[in-house]
Amino acid sequence: MGRPVSKLLAFLISFCLLASSMAFPLQAAAQTQEVKITILATSDLHGNIYPFDYFTLKDSNVGLAKISTLVKKVRGENPNTLLLDNGDTIQGTPLVYYFTKVEPDKPHPMIKVMNAMGYDAMVVGNHEIQDFGYDWLEKVKNQANFPILAANLYLPDGQPAYTPYVIKEIAGVKVGILGLTSKNLPNWTTKQKLGPLTVKDAVEEAKKWVPQLRDKVDLLVVSAHMGFEVDLKTGASNGTAYENQAYALTKEVPGIDVLITGHSHMDIPPQLVNGVLVVQPYRWGSKLARLDITLLKTDNGWQIKEKMGEDLAVDGVEADPEVMALAGDYHEAALAYVNSTIGEAAGDFHGTYSRLKDTAIMDLIHKVQLKVTGADLSMAAMLPADPPTLKKGPLTVRDIYSLYIYENTLLKLEVTGKLIKEALEWSATYYNTYDFGAGSSPLINPDKRHYNFDTIQGVEYIMDISRPPGQRIRNLTYKGKPVRDDQKFTIAVNSYRASGGGGYTMFKDAPVLFQTTEEIRNLIIEYIKEQKVIYPETDNNWRLLPDHITHWAKEDVDRLVRNKALTGFSDGTFALEQPITRAQYAVLVARAYGIEPVKAPASRFKDVPGGHWASGYIETLAQKGLVNGKQAGLFAPEAPLTREEAAVILARIMGAAGTAKKENALAGFTDAWSVSPWAREALAFALEKGLLRGYPGGTLNPKKEVTRGEVAALVARGRYPVVTILHLNDLHGYITERLDNNNKPFGGMARVATVVAETRKQNPWTLMVDSGDHIQGAPIANFFYGSNVIEAYNAIQLDLATFGNHEFDWGRETIKNRMNEAKYDYICANLNDSKSGQLFTGKGYVVKEVGPVAIGFTGLITPELPTLVNPKGIEGLKVLDPVAAAGETVAALKKNGSVYNIVLSHMGVEEDKKLAQKVEGIDLIIGGHSHTRLDQPVEVSGVKIVQTGQHGENLGRIDLEFAVDRNGAKLLNMKYRLIPIDESIKPDEKIKNLIKPYEEELNAKMDEVIGEALVDLVGEREKVRTGETNLGNFIADWMRTALGADIAITNAGGIRASIAKGPIRVRDIYSVLPFDNLLVLVELTGSQVIEALENAYSKYPLADGRFAQISGIKVTIDPSKEPGQRVTEVLVNGVPIDPQAKYKVATNDFLYNGGDGYEVFKNGKFLGWSTGEWMRDELIRYLRQYPQVNPAVEGRIIIPKQQSRMLPAINNRAA
Repeated sequence: MGRPVSKLLAFLISFCLLASSMAFPLQAAAQTQEVKITILATSDLHGNIYPFDYFTLKDSNVGLAKISTLVKKVRGENPNTLLLDNGDTIQGTPLVYYFTKVEPDKPHPMIKVMNAMGYDAMVVGNHEIQDFGYDWLEKVKNQANFPILAANLYLPDGQPAYTPYVIKEIAGVKVGILGLTSKNLPNWTTKQKLGPLTVKDAVEEAKKWVPQLRDKVDLLVVSAHMGFEVDLKTGASNGTAYENQAYALTKEVPGIDVLITGHSHMDIPPQLVNGVLVVQPYRWGSKLARLDITLLKTDNGWQIKEKMGEDLAVDGVEADPEVMALAGDYHEAALAYVNSTIGEAAGDFHGTYSRLKDTAIMDLIHKVQLKVTGADLSMAAMLPADPPTLKKGPLTVRDIYSLYIYENTLLKLEVTGKLIKEALEWSATYYNTYDFGAGSSPLINPDKRHYNFDTIQGVEYIMDISRPPGQRIRNLTYKGKPVRDDQKFTIAVNSYRASGGGGYTMFKDAPVLFQTTEEIRNLIIEYIKEQKVIYPETDNNWRLLPDHITHWAKEDVDRLVRNKALTGFSDGTFALEQPITRAQYAVLVARAYGIEPVKAPASRFKDVPGGHWASGYIETLAQKGLVNGKQAGLFAPEAPLTREEAAVILARIMGAAGTAKKENALAGFTDAWSVSPWAREALAFALEKGLLRGYPGGTLNPKKEVTRGEVAALVARGRYPVVTILHLNDLHGYITERLDNNNKPFGGMARVATVVAETRKQNPWTLMVDSGDHIQGAPIANFFYGSNVIEAYNAIQLDLATFGNHEFDWGRETIKNRMNEAKYDYICANLNDSKSGQLFTGKGYVVKEVGPVAIGFTGLITPELPTLVNPKGIEGLKVLDPVAAAGETVAALKKNGSVYNIVLSHMGVEEDKKLAQKVEGIDLIIGGHSHTRLDQPVEVSGVKIVQTGQHGENLGRIDLEFAVDRNGAKLLNMKYRLIPIDESIKPDEKIKNLIKPYEEELNAKMDEVIGEALVDLVGEREKVRTGETNLGNFIADWMRTALGADIAITNAGGIRASIAKGPIRVRDIYSVLPFDNLLVLVELTGSQVIEALENAYSKYPLADGRFAQISGIKVTIDPSKEPGQRVTEVLVNGVPIDPQAKYKVATNDFLYNGGDGYEVFKNGKFLGWSTGEWMRDELIRYLRQYPQVNPAVEGRIIIPKQQSRMLPAINNRAA
């Protein structure tokens, strides 16, 4: 149960028209004039015109061609439209590069298209100068039919280098547009490219220019090529104030009405920040920002009445054929250029691990830089976030573009050894300090950009990230000798680094000995053309420590290190691919199990004398009967260990003798016959528990020498096993992906399936569970009564589930059918079948043997079940006290060997807290019902409580690390995190294909005609939120009827569409009521009803979502009065409402929980839910019974026209 608080599609911000001291009734309408100015904005276009990706040669939802279609549509709606660009426009794609460097004399393609589209202004972005320089921008600027703005860029004579601002007069309104760019520009480019420019602080310049402009204009817009230096949700600094100042502009510079931002490539929808309407349209022309500013002409001039904003995505938008034709020749030339062959790769140049080890693809860049400059050293970074691989075979220009994605040039600097070490230490801060999994910090420092991890060729060094920052570079040598601080070197670096970019400020003042005019990318292309064939070679001049970070046994090694069982070699390596000796293994298992070495042992093995480094451990293990010699009197300490020897020793230590079923465990392997008789039982035990696994092809290879990595995995699994639990709650049938507010796909069972499969591959000891409310909610689930949810859960191999209340929305027989279809167990300890006296599920708990650990599970359903669903659907079922039921089942779990007890609870987080306080023996509660997103566990009385939120938006992951010995198992550590099910996760094709037929059938069902509108049903935003409408009346009347209420109150913000006269289809109702709301009946006093209505009309005449559509009452309001004092009359059945009387009020659960300011509902008496189904589904059923709809506006909400007036100042909010 539950619903999201926010249901808003567009952002609405309204301001007062005059100060409250000047409030008075409006004069005649003829004396006022209202104008709406629309501002359209793009940012960070980066050379994208065609909806095409020149790197992948695939279509893409980007570019000016699609933007142009949206622009034409908006201009058709409102001719009073401005079109602005926020910079970083003329650089970025092979298309613009080609016409900058290869054919520079042709008109710039971006400017040509922007001229044709009618842009009104463009701001200078850092890449306008950073890549091709001041002179090139001057040439491009002269081609533009619109001004290029930058108020904080100056020439040596103190004059602005570019137009600071422009004033546009539209429909009598003067709009000022001030341009600013990032103050950090000098640190991103060379002095040569910066030319004569001086860059000043954007905020200080805005303080100078805004007052000058404010007096000249009615609407002041700042377009600043910079992002926000704070998190707009939390206000916390994000550490980018050196380049971003957008927040400071809103806070420190009064007089700004609108702020358009960019540079940081973030998708920031229109919102209010410190009273300023801000926006950042997403990069590459994937979004067009639309801002609608409504102004009123009064005796005091133009005053802002209202600001509305929304992002317009280009997804699904057809490209403008005029733009496509205009840029067609450019596109074809660029395409031919990127597809031209330049040479051949003799083998694959892999890029994936370029930030973890030396690679041939990085050495290729270094070779080119060293050859061109003749420097001693070369410094470079893997620039793309997802490193490419150059495949064996022909190489094209496009391949090199995918590798070197920026237009950097190459410089040769003179530096010292001290500076080289400083640069490498700075590069090493890309990683957090490696703590072997002791904490929760990610490997990569989130504050560091991927393109700022550099390596240096020409020196040899170790980067040890287990050490603190500043102490990580070890053994730095040049030609075999240690590098001295005062030693002089020449080094090849790119222009970004030479200017101090990326934090490499140590290079900023280094003497420049040489600089190319060609970009490094072109130098690589020319090198390959010259070589004709290139070979994937690497000299491994640097390495990262610890050396197991990319090894498959990384997690196992981490656990052994954390528990002081493994230390590695003296040089800091673990050498996991090397064979392990018998002595090394003896020491490893002894340390892992806390077996102390014998002091000064008498040697029983001739080849292990008392002075041998492992003698104490070997002797102790021999005394305990845990190890034997290879032959009489000889241990063979330096002999390599075999798989069967490793399994036998570990099984003995774990006390596993006589516990394995030999034939069953070994039978599936083709070489089982080769297992030594003395090892068969131990190998069977290791296989049964999952400590040892076979090889591809079904072999065991028992005599194979094992590596240090294989042994680390074996011992870690036996001694410190990790059980992973993945969990969902309140899925509500959302098995298909959806689009978020930025039109990015998220959710869906296909993505969940990918995570589950990958997790099980990483750790076979993984369980997937669900805490209820999974089969009901989304249309695709409801139309098939949840059967497709069960099918999807079967496909991903769900292990366990409990019930939520919504599992019973269609009655006990339906969920019984779903249980029969499930290939997993349902457990619920507090739901009894009164007739049989047995639990409805048949199981109240289960113990899962997961490797060497027994995990116990029980399930609980909310005691509120009888009030949440139709009572007829659960006749014969009785909900037991969850506390008593949990106490009994936890005792039973312990009796059955469970060492860790988990409750799958569908009671809500507050009830889970009470359960944790009252029942001993619970270790973890995996919750649901309250739709609570817990990013970290809540701990109550030592019990951890987790929950993922709702609708499959996140998947919870719990990692439980145990210590296991002969005495049992105990928990050492628990890690928990939420995995966002977002676009970064590739959907599983099998699950997509499973769901697809249901989607197709759903589309047909959504077109089913269920009724007829005899008139147009009005639900459009501007009408339903400012007055009574016939659709609002129909919905409110139905609510009142459905619950047998005296009064119905529903928020207009929950009504999202109109229905045209004619057939009413299922999808129409889903459009009108798209949110997961429930009908609820509340008892309020008459005075509480009035309080609710005061809130409902407190924002009028703004089109606010709290505006109430009503039934059973008639309301008169006076908007000239202060909010909270506007309701002048409320009639119930024609007589004034009695403030002391009690009324049954039908509403939705959003308002019942205080949404839209209806706090008064929280003080009412809860009388019950309707059926527990979503409102839209109940309304669909109602329409099938009463199909003809002919509501009218009846005068339920009376707002005398003569009493309307200008509003006093109000709090701004989204709507």
